[in-house]
Amino acid sequence: MCTSPRKDAVNSPRQRHQTRGKVAGQIRIQRRSNMDRAAKELRLCLLNVSLDYLYR
Repeated sequence: MCTSPRKDAVNSPRQRHQTRGKVAGQIRIQRRSNMDRAAKELRLCLLNVSLDYLYR
């Protein structure tokens, strides 16, 4: 009996759709965490610059 390995992984179009939804959600979470990290770095940079001007 010969079965393809993909058949077990994703059987129906509904399961494929759910899998795509999970992946898309993970990508959105990853993007959000990257944006949060960038925003945090930007805030720190602006804080440092403003403190430099304050203490000149």
